[in-house]
Amino acid sequence: MTPETIETEVRVASPAEMTGLIRDAKKEDFNRQIDEEVIAKFSPTGINFVIPTLVHENKGGEPTEPHYRCRVLLSFKDEPTMPREYWLDVQIKNFDQLRTLKEAKTSLLK
Repeated sequence: MTPETIETEVRVASPAEMTGLIRDAKKEDFNRQIDEEVIAKFSPTGINFVIPTLVHENKGGEPTEPHYRCRVLLSFKDEPTMPREYWLDVQIKNFDQLRTLKEAKTSLLK
């Protein structure tokens, strides 16, 4: 990722979208999951960042459909300006539905 591509490669997820990604990773039995207890800690107005780091093609040591291994920065109620870092495997189709950083910035500036 370069400074020029950050705005299109980094995605922004609302708390509801992040909840869906977390539950999907569990349903898919991906290697990298986030405990569902974390959902209750989300800041209702926070911004969560989803950053793809690699294309991953196995789960539990077995080949599977390609998906992204993502670094996730989550905004919590207790400290909304201090995101917490997690790792999450995300289906590519779900990642592609999230807003890009550029789209999120544009909508915030309106």
